[in-house]
Amino acid sequence: MELFEKSHWSLAIFRVVYWRDPKKSGAVLAAIFVGLYVFATYPLLIVLTYTALAVLAGTFGFRVFKLAEAHFKKVPAEHPFKEYLAYDLSLESDKVHAFAERAGACAQKALLKLRSVVFVEDLVETSKALIILWTLTYVGAWFSGLTLVVLAVLAVFSVPKVYELYKEPIDEYLELAQNHFNKIAETVYDKVPMLKKSEHPQEPVKKDE
Repeated sequence: MELFEKSHWSLAIFRVVYWRDPKKSGAVLAAIFVGLYVFATYPLLIVLTYTALAVLAGTFGFRVFKLAEAHFKKVPAEHPFKEYLAYDLSLESDKVHAFAERAGACAQKALLKLRSVVFVEDLVETSKALIILWTLTYVGAWFSGLTLVVLAVLAVFSVPKVYELYKEPIDEYLELAQNHFNKIAETVYDKVPMLKKSEHPQEPVKKDE
């Protein structure tokens, strides 16, 4: 919950995903599906080009209309978008550095995990990755990319709300599943000790200067 309260955008996304305002959430969901339909029907470049043309034509036409209106009314012409032009778009250095540090930490963690899996530091972890990738080959064969995107959107707009409503029983079953998996892993490690990850990993090799 604290993660979503850090910024206005995060709070807005939180309210939409958790259906705090059903009308807004429904409108956002409908807009996403309309966008997916458009992207699925027309080439990406065409969609982006016509969208940009529509935006520019709208702002240009409105600007000319305001100029003409001021001319005929004999009043000073005010820029209709001056509020947006005056909006401060500068980025605070401390926020940029904090974001860069978080992004770097996440990237480093992901790279370490990827290295561990690819170079088989732990046979069980690599085996799980193989099973997941093998399962995804069937998922890719059964569903198209657009179908997967639609399913992902539906999951974003349903799973968090369902979890919020049924948090206690879901956590209970997840804990049971996790404990069951841990018992199986412990049994496998006891039967085959060589599968255990080394408690003292080898120091990284330093390149000669």
